[in-house]
Amino acid sequence: MTGLARIQSAISFEPVDRVPVAPMLGAHAVALAGIDHERACRDAAAQAEALLRAVEIYEPDAVFTLMDLSAEPEAFGAEVDAVSGRPPVIVRHIPRAQIETRRLEECVLSARVPVFVDTVTRLRRALGDSICVAALISGPLTAAANAIGIAQMSRLLRRDLAFVAHLLDRLSAACIVLQEGHAEAGAHAVVLLEPVATTAILGPRDLKEVLLPRLQLISTAAREQGLISGLHVCGDCSVSLPFFAHSGAHVLSLDAAVNLPSAQHVVGQHMAIMGNVDVRRLLPSGSPAEVARAAQALLAELDRGFILSTGCEAPPGTPQENMQALVRAPRL
Repeated sequence: MTGLARIQSAISFEPVDRVPVAPMLGAHAVALAGIDHERACRDAAAQAEALLRAVEIYEPDAVFTLMDLSAEPEAFGAEVDAVSGRPPVIVRHIPRAQIETRRLEECVLSARVPVFVDTVTRLRRALGDSICVAALISGPLTAAANAIGIAQMSRLLRRDLAFVAHLLDRLSAACIVLQEGHAEAGAHAVVLLEPVATTAILGPRDLKEVLLPRLQLISTAAREQGLISGLHVCGDCSVSLPFFAHSGAHVLSLDAAVNLPSAQHVVGQHMAIMGNVDVRRLLPSGSPAEVARAAQALLAELDRGFILSTGCEAPPGTPQENMQALVRAPRL
């Protein structure tokens, strides 16, 4: 089977010749290629070069664009500081009056966002249908929080839920436009990044009534656009899993804080599960044997509907031997 075929079979809960492995190589790939991270976030040729080199070394079943949560907010009007050697960071958020008047779906494909669309074009041209080419984009809640500030978003969730809902409607429309751009560029999949969708910020009622309907809208559009739809959530979101199970996405990518066998029991066959080898301690600081044991433990408990991956994007300091241990685990 090709890598793409394995991913397609996994999300359909069909038999595979082995469990697909799809680490988010991102920052690790850039460091491995000796390319400046800031440059990779603004230069599609550099980003694609780093990712293709990592694909050649590790032979994964999928490749993802860099995880850059500042790209969409910058397109919406946030000010970003770009310093050599690290990802761009937001230094000035968008005032409420400005984000209320901007046509977000019209400006989403501006600033650095086209870099990531062009990266998809380059990856698909080089890889064809041999592996799954996936774009990582900010989900509506995370894009909103990073655009106006997480503290401001937290206040609005308590004081002006109607405005939050309206803003997420507009950002969902922008996500759909961006998904279409990636589909036209040749992406097989688009994964919504929603690290802000944690219980520390979003209560169960808000998740169910405010975020979930927008995730369903975006996932439905992805299917209509011919894309595999993914959702990535950071941190321990265990109590929110019943809601995410009904997001409409094909696959749910989870962090190391979540017990994957338990998560799969909760979501059932609503969606495939992807994850979740620890990127905070294990991958950068553990031994290859420890990484292999963690991967094998997941493989022993999960089979159909499972994609072995990192819990988030692999950090630049990840030793090559540790990543090799992860990607080889399903082949043993």
